[in-house]
Amino acid sequence: MMDTFLKASLDSANDKAKYNENVKMILSDRSILAWILKYSAEEYRECSIDEIRSCIEGTPQVAPVSVMPGSTQLDKILGLNTENEIPNEGKVTFDIVFYALRPKTRARTQIFINVEGQKDGSPGYDLVPRGIFYCARIISSQMNAVISAEDYAVRKVYSIWICMEETRYANTIREYRICPRDIYGRYRGRERYDLLSVVMIRLPKNEDAAAGNALHRVLTTALSSRMPPERKEEILEGTYGIPMSYELKEAAAKMCNLADLVEERGIEKGIEKGIEQGIAQGIERGTELKVIQLVLKKMQKCYTVAQIAEALEEPEEKISRIAEVAQKYAPGYDERQILKELMQEKI
Repeated sequence: MMDTFLKASLDSANDKAKYNENVKMILSDRSILAWILKYSAEEYRECSIDEIRSCIEGTPQVAPVSVMPGSTQLDKILGLNTENEIPNEGKVTFDIVFYALRPKTRARTQIFINVEGQKDGSPGYDLVPRGIFYCARIISSQMNAVISAEDYAVRKVYSIWICMEETRYANTIREYRICPRDIYGRYRGRERYDLLSVVMIRLPKNEDAAAGNALHRVLTTALSSRMPPERKEEILEGTYGIPMSYELKEAAAKMCNLADLVEERGIEKGIEKGIEQGIAQGIERGTELKVIQLVLKKMQKCYTVAQIAEALEEPEEKISRIAEVAQKYAPGYDERQILKELMQEKI
């Protein structure tokens, strides 16, 4: 039993790791990222998908890129360091990190972007503070890499969360960002404060690829574990003009294959559990039937309920109920019908 439990645990962990890997591969596709930016970041709202694609610099870095601060900085993409772990602290990693240039400006300054795939939009804690922490980590990692203590020319940061399997708030997009508030008087000076945004994109659990706005439909299609790969390709490429690269095709196909595997394992576990329950129920029924048979023999010898309970070392209430049901089947006393009626009372 221990081996079976361990194997099931390892299979489950392996399936989850494969699922997460495929989600990250799909979300890191440049065309998919362009769609995400168009509907999540106001700087790109008026741009075409091709224009946004051209703004994405380098190759988006897929996990593991450590979130935690410490020994080194985030580097492979942002020009920031990648190892960020504090001794004795848990290791946390970004899913995807990259930077994009601001469109249609002379400065062409960088915007740092983190994209996270979250299977459960309600994991038991608030995701927004986590998104704020991720933004803060990327901002702090800019020190001595792209900013200095003399100017604090902080680059804007987005942490964009793709929350799958949402029910109550499916097909919504909400942004959390820094906004000024006048506490006393009216200040109209100009300063930079819009430097941090957390965006929550919530996709439907039922994988309805026709609901929501265009971004919801693109992501629901791309991340679907039920839609056939050929249908995905037809929608993404034909309807939304997303080139199906080899990597994107492979990740999309693996999502479907993994769903089939998980379903098969679920069936196997269900059968195994059903067998175990059947054995347990069989033992219980056999035990109860034996008690009923003994009660009937003593009833036929005119024993009282109290005498039967004492002789069989069973609760008097239990013996009383058996005797009550047995009277319905007198004088033949169909012991199996008595058992059936008593067992139904437990359901």
